[in-house]
Amino acid sequence: MKKVLPVFLSFILILSVFTSIGVPDAEAATAKTLYVQSSTGLKSSAKSSSSTLLTLSAGRALSIDTGTLKNGYYKTKTSGKTGWVLKSKVSQSAHSLSKQKIYKTTSIKSKVLKTLNAKQNVTIIGKSGERYKVKSGSTVGWVVSSKFKIGTYTLTFEEQVVKLVNEKRAAAGLKALKSSSSLNNVAEKKSKDMRDKGYFSHTSPTYGNLPSMLKKFSISYKAAGENIAAGQTTPASVVSSWMKSPGHKANILSKKYTHIGVGYVSGGNYRHYWTQIFTAQ
Repeated sequence: MKKVLPVFLSFILILSVFTSIGVPDAEAATAKTLYVQSSTGLKSSAKSSSSTLLTLSAGRALSIDTGTLKNGYYKTKTSGKTGWVLKSKVSQSAHSLSKQKIYKTTSIKSKVLKTLNAKQNVTIIGKSGERYKVKSGSTVGWVVSSKFKIGTYTLTFEEQVVKLVNEKRAAAGLKALKSSSSLNNVAEKKSKDMRDKGYFSHTSPTYGNLPSMLKKFSISYKAAGENIAAGQTTPASVVSSWMKSPGHKANILSKKYTHIGVGYVSGGNYRHYWTQIFTAQ
């Protein structure tokens, strides 16, 4: 009989506390220019054990007919050699390493069409020297290639929780919370502590209550709150659970908070542990 793990929720607001327990691969043939995500080998056949014809560096453009996909490899020709490259090593997408601008032309003195946040994905549709021609939504323009990493950026569980929280706040007409690396660190330690010490509570046997823990990590604040949960398997499910509880929802939609930290760990009795810490600074 399959064991069903329960889920638990709990949140805390300093000065008032609420608690509750929460073989050939089929692909249509299309000619594309794809880019190498990280250094990899051009193989003599569609097998990992085959010899390497040459090393392909990150960012290298390859002309590929996606209809040649076999055993997870694409066939391609580059530098006069025909060989096979892993599908997982090439992409038409890239993401910004920091806040970047999309320009109208290859010149950074040209009109700025759009500003991208860090880790924002774009589709590469061309290249000229040290510039990529990219598409972001309906915007098409040029970016500095060295400021981008090939491949789609996938948000971590913690980043997904922050995104979902800010979507809920936006729907309520509230300002977005800023993600804080120091609060992320504390939230992760709290989740790890609950998992490793086998408890589910706002009061940690290691760090004490939330004010004590924030003090221990030298975090100053005007107001603070905490939501915890255990058992939920995805960011969407845990945020949904919190939003269905008046106390947790109040923390998420509080007008006074300005920053958020999220910590997620797997393992332990409930397999998944979540902590949100909110502060007003």
